[in-house]
Amino acid sequence: MTAEEKTPKMPSRVDELIAALGAPEWCVRVQAVEALGRIGDPRAVELLIQILGDPEWYARLKAAEALGKIGDPRAVKPLIRALGDPESYVRTEAVEALRKIGSPWTVEPLIAALGDPDAAVRREAAQELGEIGDRRAVEPLVRMLKDESNEARWATVRALGRIKAPLAVEPFILALAACRRGNDHGIPTNKLASTFGVYTA
Repeated sequence: MTAEEKTPKMPSRVDELIAALGAPEWCVRVQAVEALGRIGDPRAVELLIQILGDPEWYARLKAAEALGKIGDPRAVKPLIRALGDPESYVRTEAVEALRKIGSPWTVEPLIAALGDPDAAVRREAAQELGEIGDRRAVEPLVRMLKDESNEARWATVRALGRIKAPLAVEPFILALAACRRGNDHGIPTNKLASTFGVYTA
């Protein structure tokens, strides 16, 4: 037996962090999740998926964030399930992670997230659908122009502007007219209108 064979293999930094995901202290688990997200090693994906079921909501949020950074398609279905998390912050991060992974599977769950009871989740879903640009989202986004949240409506206007679907032009103009009557966010409506080639005086 050679000296090299006698020397036990030292665990790597990733191995140590993966082991720390099982720590009883939630703050240790969170630190390990954050570090694994920064490193981006796909060996961590399955265990990070398990952390999406952690009893501590902040650990679940960080797991969704880390999975989005790694971008492994194995995380898509677990992240879709995370859209049903009881904590809205986790749902919002799951939306962002799905957008980063960019799987064709993500469009329908993001459309479903437009009906989330939390306005921040609806806003994030509208924003991500605009960035993806899939026209399946147009009709649900048009309905979102009547959302009770100003921020969700503005995210929807921007999303429709990105997609530039003909179906959205008329409701887009009506939304712009409403915004011009009461724009309290300092958003330049003329600039938004130009994305559709719409002239506003």
